[in-house]
Amino acid sequence: MDDLSFRAEFHRALDPMAPPAPWLAALVRDRVQQRQRTRLSSRGLRRLTRPAWLLPAVAVLLVIAIVLTLVVGSRLLHFNQPVPVGPPPVRPQQQAPAAGAGCPSWSNPRVPDQWLWPTELAAGGIAWAQGGLRTTDGGAHWRDLSPAALHAGNVGLYPPGYAEFYLDGNHAWQAGVYGTPTSCLDHISVFGTRDGGKTWQQSSPVLVDVPSGYDVGRMQVGFLDAQVGWLWVLMEVKNFDPGFGPFTESYLLSTSDGGANWHTVSKVSASIFQAHSNDYCGVYLFQMTFSSPKVGWIAPGTIVGGSPPTPCDYPATVVTYDGGITWKSQSQPGSCNCWTGVPTFVDHLHGVWQIASGGPNSSTYLMSTSDGGLTWRSLPPPPSSDFFLAVTPQDATHLWALAPPPGWSKGPKASPSTDKWPLYHSSDGGETWTLVVGGVPVSRGWIVLFADAKHGMVVQVGGVGNAQTLLAVTSDGGSTWKIVKPSLQS
Repeated sequence: MDDLSFRAEFHRALDPMAPPAPWLAALVRDRVQQRQRTRLSSRGLRRLTRPAWLLPAVAVLLVIAIVLTLVVGSRLLHFNQPVPVGPPPVRPQQQAPAAGAGCPSWSNPRVPDQWLWPTELAAGGIAWAQGGLRTTDGGAHWRDLSPAALHAGNVGLYPPGYAEFYLDGNHAWQAGVYGTPTSCLDHISVFGTRDGGKTWQQSSPVLVDVPSGYDVGRMQVGFLDAQVGWLWVLMEVKNFDPGFGPFTESYLLSTSDGGANWHTVSKVSASIFQAHSNDYCGVYLFQMTFSSPKVGWIAPGTIVGGSPPTPCDYPATVVTYDGGITWKSQSQPGSCNCWTGVPTFVDHLHGVWQIASGGPNSSTYLMSTSDGGLTWRSLPPPPSSDFFLAVTPQDATHLWALAPPPGWSKGPKASPSTDKWPLYHSSDGGETWTLVVGGVPVSRGWIVLFADAKHGMVVQVGGVGNAQTLLAVTSDGGSTWKIVKPSLQS
């Protein structure tokens, strides 16, 4: 696999607006070590050694399940009440000149057999998928509705730092980093639509101060409603593939006019995570989310670069109560060394938080809050399994979950991809679970979405032990399902 293809798949696997692909776990780990050894040794620095052990396969599955849940659940991070939408200033979409040599590459997040990653399901058969894909017929036909200016003449490619967010069937945002022949970073542009991709508005240029020796590595964008949103810009060491480089500083920006203009809120340093970094352990791969304009979370991950004498600690999730100006550690339930991700909120007060423990007896825990995250309580797992594969809150009381089937084996001897995953529903905020159907008619549905109590979608992603991408859709609350073979329209 060439560098461009690998980088594209890695970003699609790790971007907060694109669920992580489990088949990339070993590949990512190997390439991390290979690139870090090569680049660090060429600079005369201490290099990370090749790991002598790999994390248990079930732990990988658990992390995948959590991030998938958080990603597809991020569509719920907006207020339920209607929000007046005033037309943002319409600016001509300017084509950005190509950046000079040595700058981060443009990439294509879609690869054959793995091109469809839905993230938002709305009423009327409308859905969005990563890369600006949209369907209006329940998933049978998809079109790329990204604005031409996003691609800046690079047909089929997406700019460095590419980020996206889909709020509902009509509102979506895409962002990228644009350079000049003399600068890798001239500005960041955010493109927004409020009519389902028919028209797009381009933001005023977003300017950030990038320290010498750094590039913009990754970005995340999110919105609470049609007007209020946030943009997180992470700086990484220059010449590292985005997502691989060491992170030290970042900028948090906000908007209150639908993304037309952005204002710097604060600089966020990696030091706030109180992580133990050494030759073996490092902090990377961050997720951010907000439940209100004032309350938000950042969840970091750990990269293992050798054979540590003791297990690497997962850095603490941090929380802000002043809109991102200051951050402090968020207490994790229990005392386990757990990977937490970020909570998924359906309104200011109600949310769920999925947590994965490590080790041979790995499992996931589902927590819930009704006071905006000040306190959390444990929820029971579905009857058939001790962990959730994917969880989607529909509202404060209704949750949907996919779980492994009874007798499913974990780890290297996992059951084949022909397993059908049971679908469960809760009508009391996760306190009890009811089996809806013993197996959705697709193999290993890593993504589950529900627009309301009746209409849902489960996605079989091609390449995840599957031959092709398939959708299963329901219009009766999951009792019956219809298989859809999606196609990409020109």
